[in-house]
Amino acid sequence: MLEIKNLNKTFFEDNTTFEILKDINISAKKGEFVCILGPSGCGKTILLYIIAGFLEKTSGQVIVDGKIVKDPHPDRMMVFQDYVLFPWKTVLQNVLFAFENNKETSKKEEIANKYLDIVGLSNFKDWYIHKLSGGMQQRVAIARALAVDPKVLLMDEPLSALDSQYRKFLRKKVEQIWNKTKKTIIFVTHSISEAIYLADKIYLMSPRPATIKKVYDLKEFKRPRDTSSKEFVKLKKEIEKEMSLDFKKMLNNFENKSIDIEKKMLDVKL
Repeated sequence: MLEIKNLNKTFFEDNTTFEILKDINISAKKGEFVCILGPSGCGKTILLYIIAGFLEKTSGQVIVDGKIVKDPHPDRMMVFQDYVLFPWKTVLQNVLFAFENNKETSKKEEIANKYLDIVGLSNFKDWYIHKLSGGMQQRVAIARALAVDPKVLLMDEPLSALDSQYRKFLRKKVEQIWNKTKKTIIFVTHSISEAIYLADKIYLMSPRPATIKKVYDLKEFKRPRDTSSKEFVKLKKEIEKEMSLDFKKMLNNFENKSIDIEKKMLDVKL
């Protein structure tokens, strides 16, 4: 369903090169839940934007259902970290906006109501957005993304703005939505527990320039997953250890650069 081959992304600004993604290889089968896990600032969102077609890659390929990705397309729909909803529209009207460029869809209201039911918001379809909690707003955004029946659903840290209790509730809701729709989901997060709870497969990214450091196959983990089980805690500690090694390297590099800058400043003063 989704293949990312030897993907690289570099930004060029003021004669300076910023290498963000380096030789990224990722695959997702139809109906698979894949999590991209990594530290903040490593390039996870940039990777998602390239898959969506919002950003141009420097080299490599993104292939969805046998076709090379060049531009945004309804076969890849994005759920953003910020809800990006229209406050002057009702819940139903926000979901119906997904059909704005497809006027010929005769059953669009039926489809919108179907997905509002799946995300558990049928009783709120006539409410305006400002009356909803953050978690409910995010479910509206998910329903809108699903309404056009995408092949791949891209989710950019969709739960990060929520408090811990609601985040756990919505994490379960996301799993239920995935079970009902059987969509291929690419889910970006920096939460280890979230990734283990949701994913069939986890791709662990290194700090920038980001590479795929490790791949974890979780298909044998039974669902729904118990966060207190031995296998869950063991894997969480293993991933924490991998990420802490990278964090130490980042600190050492930062300290070394700081020392070099201080030496140069001292030389200038002398």
